[in-house]
Amino acid sequence: MNSARVEKINNLMRGHDTLFAARTKKDEEIIMKNNKAMHRLVKAFMYTICMSNGSWIASHFMSRLRDDAAIVPVYMPFKVETWTQFTWSVMIESVFPLLWIGYGHLTLDMTIATYYANSRTQLKIIKYNLEHLFDRNVPLNMSASHSYVDEVDTTVRERFIHYVQRYDMVVWYTRQVDRVFKGAMIFQILSSCVVYCITVIKISQSDARKDSAALIFLLLFFVVMLSQVFVYCYYGGLVEYESKLLNDSLYLSDWTSASPAFRRMLLTAMCRWLRPLTPRAAHSIPLSLTTFFMIMRSAYSLYTVLVSTAQKG
Repeated sequence: MNSARVEKINNLMRGHDTLFAARTKKDEEIIMKNNKAMHRLVKAFMYTICMSNGSWIASHFMSRLRDDAAIVPVYMPFKVETWTQFTWSVMIESVFPLLWIGYGHLTLDMTIATYYANSRTQLKIIKYNLEHLFDRNVPLNMSASHSYVDEVDTTVRERFIHYVQRYDMVVWYTRQVDRVFKGAMIFQILSSCVVYCITVIKISQSDARKDSAALIFLLLFFVVMLSQVFVYCYYGGLVEYESKLLNDSLYLSDWTSASPAFRRMLLTAMCRWLRPLTPRAAHSIPLSLTTFFMIMRSAYSLYTVLVSTAQKG
């Protein structure tokens, strides 16, 4: 992973680049709303991981209550005979590794999702300001009331150029995120089919009456594994969706009040924005909800094949 490239991305997120910095109170509101939403999402993931870890630990203790000879299925450098020894074995096998791995995956997944959420936020800022580009911000006298707005308000042209440059920076930023995390995302997407299939098979074979804690763990584990790919596809799809609305925002603005020369500038920018900004994993797989449902269908197909093969055997 290129640390210099990651540092440039982080500087943009912190607002060190003037193109990504908030210029109005509305910009600040949109950025703060996105930050609060991502904080809530991270907390939800943290709580889910803690609950799944707790249910897995509870399944070990329930097995011990049913059978005094039950042990943790992993090598321990000491005998597991007393409850104290059994508790330590559970701590070594479950608590530390699961929390470490779970929060490690959480950090990576939420980092990628946050980057794409930031792209979406910047596109929302651009869209809002383009829609209000021709709002008259200067008082007009009687003689200027029938003039073109870009001739009366000289900041209109400057603001429009800024948002064109800001969009180009969003494109660069999104492409950098694709390049930096392409390995992690492609591995997650390609391996998810097998993981989903195996998890569903284990859930279908579980007996809730005998080991309800293990079943709860498998269900929570399945939710977490689904969420890992879902957050990529969901926020990647939102980036594409917001980029498609840029031309609509210009059309909804008071563009008829602009001069013919300025309208030609608008048409040039609209031609540039006709092609949506689509985040991709490994430059080939588009991150969208369509891709997520394709992964789910592939996992179900694999599950069907494995179940039918087992029944025939």
